[in-house]
Amino acid sequence: MQYELVLQGVIVRGAVSAGDIVKSWGIFYGPGLVRAYDLENKASYPRIIIDDLLFDELRTNPVLRAHDHKEELKYIRTLIRKDTDGLWFIDYLGAIQTDMEYPEENYPRFLRRHANLISEGLIHHRLEKKILPKFRWLQGYHNDTIDLKFGKGHQKELRV
Repeated sequence: MQYELVLQGVIVRGAVSAGDIVKSWGIFYGPGLVRAYDLENKASYPRIIIDDLLFDELRTNPVLRAHDHKEELKYIRTLIRKDTDGLWFIDYLGAIQTDMEYPEENYPRFLRRHANLISEGLIHHRLEKKILPKFRWLQGYHNDTIDLKFGKGHQKELRV
């Protein structure tokens, strides 16, 4: 979903958690929603953070897994990344490459689109003290991903 949103020029922030949620009269409420809301406020940057509670749930609730706990966790670790603040988040830039048809062509094209979105945001919001740090974080995430995927100093045309 984040891939599709980036193509539309939209970046998102959020959180994924676990817990009871109830819908009544078109309104959602419950401790699971409150927890996700509180975590979303910690997200700060355009990322979707993962509640540590989900790792516990994955271990204790076999309904959430297609495989044994260790194998499932090994797969999930390829889709998430731990940030410098200790929070886990969905690593859409790192994970999307394996889901693409013709990744050797489409992945660099997507990374260029992502870089352009960041560059435009850095320029457009250069004087906005609340928004600029979000684009700077996104720039760091983008460039770190380039380094991880291609090696430091390579693919400079894909960097922001």
